[in-house]
Amino acid sequence: MRPILALLGTFVLASAFAAPGTIEPAKAAALAPGQTLSLVATAYGPSLKDNYPYGPVDYYGKPLKPGDVAVDPRVIPLGTRLYVSGYHSSMLPSGGFYAVAVDTGGAIKGNRIDIFINAPDAQVLNFGIQDVTVTVVGASGQVASTPKTGGGSQQSSSSSPAAGSASSGTSAGGGRLKGWTIVVDPGHGRDPRYGNYTGARGVNGVSEDQNVLDIGDRLVADLRAQGAAVYITRGAYDPAPPPVQGLIRRVALAEKVHADLFLSIHQNDGSAQSHGVQTYYYWPRSASLAKDVQQAMVAATGLTNAGIYRRGFYVVYRTTMPAILVEGGFLSNRPEANLISTQAFHVKEASALDFAVLAYAKANPKH
Repeated sequence: MRPILALLGTFVLASAFAAPGTIEPAKAAALAPGQTLSLVATAYGPSLKDNYPYGPVDYYGKPLKPGDVAVDPRVIPLGTRLYVSGYHSSMLPSGGFYAVAVDTGGAIKGNRIDIFINAPDAQVLNFGIQDVTVTVVGASGQVASTPKTGGGSQQSSSSSPAAGSASSGTSAGGGRLKGWTIVVDPGHGRDPRYGNYTGARGVNGVSEDQNVLDIGDRLVADLRAQGAAVYITRGAYDPAPPPVQGLIRRVALAEKVHADLFLSIHQNDGSAQSHGVQTYYYWPRSASLAKDVQQAMVAATGLTNAGIYRRGFYVVYRTTMPAILVEGGFLSNRPEANLISTQAFHVKEASALDFAVLAYAKANPKH
């Protein structure tokens, strides 16, 4: 939520004094996928100053996260998925990023948008006031035409799943995963008693379990937005004493909810020279899903294609639905560890896995 009075540069911003989600704002009509808006953008951070009096939560009371934006609901309905480009900021992904309209603000009226940046005030203020292009994204993660990118040193590829385009050319449509049940499994998770079992420890000091949890949370949101029933196997900790009991419970969850797909997300360990993305499966029923995941990951993240392998890892061997385990880069390789530990990469990987699920669902429709 925006504060009652928040100083942004020389601009004073005022917000409505109401608890998150207590008053339904006036709504605009739904916007068509591919529709492009030219808006004025500002930025806000997690500080109390920017989120008085409720703290860093969105309109619905959920914690703010990268990719969240505040809008005027009379212009952009809450819940609308967007692609934002045209800005110049080292604090945001180069070229553009996917966003969701989940917040409002007293000063965010008309053709305005406020971008949440998880950084200290001094850095957030550097964003200033900029003109941006906002493209409406369909519920399936597609747009009617490829969004134009700008503001960064790199351009997003129109063929990359992270760019929101579908190689099949399928037009956007709502609820493409309606009727699907999917389990997202962020690997590892430290033991709350001892703080270990974090998975790989990066040479940059970042642990695998926390990186993949962020990716998993983002993927859950993407899949749910498209109509899927999605379950996640853990929060900050493993659901049971690791390593064995946790694995048993992860598989048990997938079987209990009769999941259609099981996606286990990991980051790799190896030598200082090891690099790339690898996808593992065991049963033949999972081979096509593994292929879709590997292709999407390589295209979206730019990581080296390090191959698809058949291995008897517990979560892909014991599950009875199509199941894969993806290793999204090596934490033992310093440049790659730094890359795969960024929020920008986490957004790309979640988008890639979302794209892979859509591709698999299209090729294997439910009857």
